[in-house]
Amino acid sequence: MKVLDRKACKYISYKLRLKNITYKEVAKSSGLSYSSISQILNGSKRIKRAEAAIAKALGYESFSDLVEEAREEVERQNSKN
Repeated sequence: MKVLDRKACKYISYKLRLKNITYKEVAKSSGLSYSSISQILNGSKRIKRAEAAIAKALGYESFSDLVEEAREEVERQNSKN
């Protein structure tokens, strides 16, 4: 899997905000840095531990499941416009 595109990143960040989960909280609970979480959700890097932490925080079994949902939602939104 390549790095996330901007719209998928925004969708995942939005899901975190809906649950009142900050990047800092995800980082702290997983023993990672804020920067690691931020890099994933800005689409600049792939860090497997950070991806797993984000998925876990949102209740997904895997980050790829979350990404698939994000891409489907982005596609749905694009088809509405």
